[in-house]
Amino acid sequence: MKVSILGPGDYSLIERHSKLNKKDIEEFIEDFGKFLAENDFEIIIAVDRGIPYEVAKVYKKYNGRKVYGVNPQSHEKYDKQEAIKPYMDVIDEEIKVASWYHLNGEIASLSDVAVSFGLSCGTMADIVFLYFHYKYLKSETKLIMYLPSMSSKLHPEIEESLNVKGKKFEYVNSFEELKEKLLELKIKK
Repeated sequence: MKVSILGPGDYSLIERHSKLNKKDIEEFIEDFGKFLAENDFEIIIAVDRGIPYEVAKVYKKYNGRKVYGVNPQSHEKYDKQEAIKPYMDVIDEEIKVASWYHLNGEIASLSDVAVSFGLSCGTMADIVFLYFHYKYLKSETKLIMYLPSMSSKLHPEIEESLNVKGKKFEYVNSFEELKEKLLELKIKK
């Protein structure tokens, strides 16, 4: 089963806006990466700095099966190709997309389930694009948001939109609940 990992590039956002401190965030990264590796999940991340990359490093440390890296190829407006080279070290298979705009449309929808840890503009773009995949492309990607890493739940209008074609979106309140939900989804697959 494939899991997309969504989260901010600057995880100090989580420290400033949730109840988690740096130690809590680092523990989550370690525990989540280890859990994903030990339970034979494959993971999908954007090739960039931040929470997804840090989880992927831990995942590889525990011999995780496969990391897919979504890498935009066109950098006319955002010349980041050189900047992302350091983050290719964890990637087993590169998924090339046309641009950074396409990345937001693909990162979450390429997986069976997307897990969001923290919020940022990029993370919200990934989540919002799922709505269009649900509505028009009949995507079955589940979205799980780790509530302790956020300042609050999403606005009700966004929540309702994400569940436009049935229950595809939910919050979890603890790491134990996240693990249970992922294992439950894996069994169903």
